Amino acid sequence: MEEKRKLNMEDTIKSVGVTAEMGLIFFRATLGAGATMEEAMRMTQAYFSAILFGRPPAELEQGDE
Repeated sequence: MEEKRKLNMEDTIKSVGVTAEMGLIFFRATLGAGATMEEAMRMTQAYFSAILFGRPPAELEQGDE
């Protein structure tokens, strides 16, 4: 049981690292595309929100119109 928990924790740590790396790449890409620092931060925040939480329930009910 302890071995399985250790493997799950390692997978979780790797997943967090990968997500952070993707966020950094996204942030740098927005700056490279000409966004200001504030715009890049807001877009990166929205990016992480989309990754972590997906679409809001109200949007899912409306569908892709």
